[in-house]
Amino acid sequence: MKKNTDFYNKESIVYSQKRYPKLANSFTTFFFKKRLAIVIDYLCDIPKKEDLSFLEIGCADGVVIKNVLEQNLLFKRVSGVDVSPKMIEVANKGEYKQNVFFSVRDDKKITTEDIIVEVGVLNLIDYKKEFSFVYEHLNPNGYYICTVSSKESLLNFFKRTKQLLHLNWRCDYEREMKKYFETIKISPVGLFIPFLWKFGKLSLYLQLFFDKVFRFLPSFYHERVYFLKKKSV
Repeated sequence: MKKNTDFYNKESIVYSQKRYPKLANSFTTFFFKKRLAIVIDYLCDIPKKEDLSFLEIGCADGVVIKNVLEQNLLFKRVSGVDVSPKMIEVANKGEYKQNVFFSVRDDKKITTEDIIVEVGVLNLIDYKKEFSFVYEHLNPNGYYICTVSSKESLLNFFKRTKQLLHLNWRCDYEREMKKYFETIKISPVGLFIPFLWKFGKLSLYLQLFFDKVFRFLPSFYHERVYFLKKKSV
């Protein structure tokens, strides 16, 4: 965990700029922007958001919360936590359409919430403990939006690195997920195709096309975005 914290402390100044440019110019930026769009779509489907509290775990510099609020999706209370103190410093300097409470993650201080969003986090921590933690901190009928990358994805096949040590088989984490949550919707995101982004502006349209056409092969995509609801006792 300390290694991840050190990395994101260093990334805090350029985190959003590197991952969320106005127009995607690489597979990485396409992936981050498309994943964010899916998260926002899921949030739009939740009724009576103005009466619900919202927490993002792994909020980084606040970029996801900022984009969510810019869609006029307002909530009763909005909070963000991250393990990186530097990320929280940057997040607290941002301007938002609603008051947002950012803090370094301290599990003892996290209250129960109606909506919890957690993107790009579960592969870096013990996902079994995290699913249990989120379940305990969701109010009855609460919503959980999360993302997980698995060993089956084409990106991990073509770019085999030490990162694979953090990944799990999709069947493993989905089995654990089903202990705590009901599935509302699942969206694959990020079908990696070697050399696709060598074609300039055309690359974006090709990526959008392939991402749409091959959705029947979800395991090959880099991540899956899960829209879940807390199971009743």
